Amino acid sequence: MLKNILVLIIFILIFVNVYAQEDSDNDSLPDDWELAYFGNLEQNANDDFDNDGITNLQELLANTNPKVKDKKSGSSLIILIIILVILIAIIFLYAKLRKKKKNLIKPNHKKVYDYIVKCRKIKMLDEEIKANLINAGWKKEDIEYLFNIK
Repeated sequence: MLKNILVLIIFILIFVNVYAQEDSDNDSLPDDWELAYFGNLEQNANDDFDNDGITNLQELLANTNPKVKDKKSGSSLIILIIILVILIAIIFLYAKLRKKKKNLIKPNHKKVYDYIVKCRKIKMLDEEIKANLINAGWKKEDIEYLFNIK
């Protein structure tokens, strides 16, 4: 897992470095890189000089020689899978927290909780909301409990 994170960080650093360099022909390949490998600026990002199925841009980002055939690696697939797993975990945790939040509210407190949320949306001060609830007969402990649910 740590290895994959390091690969992602290196990829981002290379990506940022690539786009910080001069690219006079606007093909997403730095001029220095094109000149070093090809001696001209005639190659484009989507070209595949060595016909190995890896584009020049992919070769640049992977820091491989675009003139030497390479085997396609699954590192981009691994990164995509890691990102998807992280997104799924975030969605799962968010759903679980929302469910937990709903379960923290007793059925007879639901209307009061909704009232608090509604009042906060219209920028009513918490002290004013609490005073209204106390005047309506609610216990101070119940009000404090409902105010502390985030």
